[in-house]
Amino acid sequence: MMKRTSALLLLFVLLAGDVTASAQAIFGSIQGTVTDAGGAVVPDARITARNVNTGVTNSATSNEAGLYFLGELRPGVYDLEIEAAGFQKSVQRGVTLRVEDRLRADIALKPGQVSETVEISGGAQVLQTENNTLGRVIEENSIKQLPLRGRNAFELVLLTPGAQQRDDDEQPRLSGGRARTGEFVLDGGSITTPRRGQVFTQPNLDAIQEFKVQSNGLSAEFGRTVGGVVNATLKSGANDIHGNLFEFHRNSALDATNF
Repeated sequence: MMKRTSALLLLFVLLAGDVTASAQAIFGSIQGTVTDAGGAVVPDARITARNVNTGVTNSATSNEAGLYFLGELRPGVYDLEIEAAGFQKSVQRGVTLRVEDRLRADIALKPGQVSETVEISGGAQVLQTENNTLGRVIEENSIKQLPLRGRNAFELVLLTPGAQQRDDDEQPRLSGGRARTGEFVLDGGSITTPRRGQVFTQPNLDAIQEFKVQSNGLSAEFGRTVGGVVNATLKSGANDIHGNLFEFHRNSALDATNF
């Protein structure tokens, strides 16, 4: 009985660890160096990333080399606030973080009081330099506005350079890979059937925030594939009330004549 309990406990720990590791696939990060106007590093600066839609914050402190790292950030738009003793508070607004982005934002503080604030709009000086994955992000506006058959958002995978599809029963091929060798991931969990390589659940079109088609240069967290990864994330809650309504109607008067 004791051995059986231990085995079940070990299995639970392994499965829980796998779910946690898989969930990291959708998160992004922001890192960089905090300096003064002369280029000297600023340690002990407080950096806070605030999600504009949800108000959720994630904070870090720069180390002795002025380096900071903000991890486990959900895709979205963020405001960066940087504070340090003897310097003006810096606020960088509108930093857009996509699925699995690794952004770098180096910050130069100006001498002054913390009560004084310097604002930078438009996500200036934020670069994608920490991730060499090839592919593209299909954003929410594209999912909403582009025509789709059967409200299947994954049809937009074909907008990625190097993606092709031979017939309707086949998942898109990426980077010259063979049919059914790609991996579809939703919020960190695989939604690909092991044997046929097809998507076994199609997310609601209105629930998808965005997805990233990674055609090459995959990181070590992705396995089970030689044909690329489609990494999707669902929308999370927000502070405002929103929703949508749609109707699907097919008028039989427009049908072809049935001979």
